[in-house]
Amino acid sequence: MATKAKYNREILKWARTSARVSMDKAAKTISKSCTIDRIKEWESPEGKTPLR
Repeated sequence: MATKAKYNREILKWARTSARVSMDKAAKTISKSCTIDRIKEWESPEGKTPLR
């Protein structure tokens, strides 16, 4: 059974932007099925939490 991963949305966004990684590149790096919209959800305060 999948459980919700614990993470800080602000740190996730900071890490991606400070590394100068676009949302598109991040999505492609995570998996073939990951989308830009999913990255936006993870980084937004009201978005869904990723499963692990």
